[in-house]
Formats: sequence, C-alpha cells, structure tokens
Amino acid sequence: MFYLGVSAALLTAACWTLSAFIYKKGEIYAGSFKGCLARGFLSFISFTLIISFYRADVFSDLSLSFLILTLLSAVTGFLISDFLYIFTIRRIGLSCAVPLASTSIAFSALINSLLLNIGLTASVLVGTILITTSIWLISADSRLLQTDAFGFSMAILGALFWSVSIYFLTLACYIASDLKVNFWRIFWLFLFSIPFTIHGAYKNPRRELRVTFLMGLGGVLAISFGWWFFTYAVQTVGPERAVPLSFLYLIFSVFIGRRILKEKATYRKFAGALIAIIGAYFVSV
Repeated sequence: MFYLGVSAALLTAACWTLSAFIYKKGEIYAGSFKGCLARGFLSFISFTLIISFYRADVFSDLSLSFLILTLLSAVTGFLISDFLYIFTIRRIGLSCAVPLASTSIAFSALINSLLLNIGLTASVLVGTILITTSIWLISADSRLLQTDAFGFSMAILGALFWSVSIYFLTLACYIASDLKVNFWRIFWLFLFSIPFTIHGAYKNPRRELRVTFLMGLGGVLAISFGWWFFTYAVQTVGPERAVPLSFLYLIFSVFIGRRILKEKATYRKFAGALIAIIGAYFVSV
C-alpha cells in the first residue's frame, strides 16, 4: 500500500504537469476566471464515468460536515487557488508559476503539524526543506520580485489557498473514501460552472466550445485523475508525504516551459529540479 501511495503521488505530478500546459493554451481564449470555471463540465462527466466503472456509492451516509468540508475544499482549491494559478501561468510563465505555487509544500507541512497533529519525521522534514530550497532556486533565478511583484504575490497567495484546500480535503478523507471525496468536490465545481457556461454558449457558441474543450481537457487531467490519485496518496501515505511528492511536477514544468513553450531555463533552474528529486527521495523513504 505504501508504494502504491507513492506511485499515486507521482502520477499526480504527471497529470498536473500536462494540465498546466493545457491551461496556458486555453487561458488565452477564456481568461483566468472563466477558464477556471470552464473545467467543471468535462471534469464532472469524466469522474462520473470513473464512479460508474468502480460502482462506488457516493450518495449514502452523507453528513452535513462532510458536504461542508468538500464544499470548502472545492472553493478554496478549484476556484480561488486555481484561478490564481491559471492567472500567474500566463502572467509570469509556466516555469516560474509552477515552482512558486509549490511553496504550498511548506504551508501544508505547517498546517499538518499545527492543526492535524501530524508529526514530521526527520526524513520528511529534510525532504521538505530540500524541495522548498529547490523552489527558491528556480524562482529567484527569474528575479520576479524586481520585475513583477504582483505576479509573485498572487502565486504565493494561490499556494496558501491550495494548502487550506488540502487541509479540508484531508479532514474529508477521514470520513469517506477517495472516490466519494473527489466526486463531491468536483460536483461543487460543476454547479458553479453551469451559469457561466450557459452565458458563454449564448454569447459566442464557437468560442465557448473551444474554451470548454481546452480547459475541460486540462480539468480532466488535473481534477478527475490528478486529484483522484492525490486523494488516494493522502489516504495511504499521509499528506506529509503526498504533498511533496506530487509537487515534483515542478520539474516536469520547467522542462516543458523550456522545450515546448520556449521559456528561459538556466542551469540554476535545472539545479533546483535536481535538488527537488533528492528531496522527494527523502520524503518517500
């Protein structure tokens, strides 16, 4: 079960990397807020198919506390944090936005210790410090504080909200299965997306179809599969390991930003990526 949880966290990293690339393309047509909501329809349809395949019961034994936790996790994660994430991908570039968003590793470690009473082992602590150091190397290389302090601040704020979302998700995982938790988180996103999708279809059907497809495809990867893998990892290896391992997607994002999107990538960024790999090893042992 331990190695399955580690594998799930690494699959999460792969899904989030591919979705970030698609978000950058789709955000051009949609804008950050609309693009964030446009993911709801296809994400809900795809995850409903997953639920049907596993014949999972997601409607029985629903408590008010569980529904509130999944709603809060969806609002802070899928809406607020992801809006800031998609916004900063376009503003400061994929290879900078992703590492800065990954500072949520440090926030999550603090929340785990203070609110969930999850003790940090020496190896997990060392791994988290190494991964945080790698993030500093990657982001400092671009001198964002001097060139775009607003973009830098929005990326950090998004990371903070992401950590809060993980806190609510972890509490929900204590109550129900990974499939049930993610179904209801995606359901809330779907409800929020309905009025904006209808309005967009009425105003410009062809543009809305393109936006829904691009952002929806990113949503299927990031939300339906990425968050499903992540929730499973949280339940099997704990958030203190799942969070740092899943954020190895910053390495893949630097590579994609350099090779495909032609963003600037220096030796300092690649050194940061290497340190992140070493940190992930300490977290997983």
